[in-house]
Amino acid sequence: MTHPARHHRAQRPRRTAATWPPTRARRDRLVVALALTAAALCVLAVALLAAGAAA
Repeated sequence: MTHPARHHRAQRPRRTAATWPPTRARRDRLVVALALTAAALCVLAVALLAAGAAA
């Protein structure tokens, strides 16, 4: 019982790596990072506009 479990665990990451190349993962991470940075810039811009309008 322990041997097939080990084999399956060893094969699962290989199959996932074959079906999901690192390039797609890197692209997804880059897109998420760009989206987060864009959101942060928008929040900062709104805060600056609010501060300027208040002042």
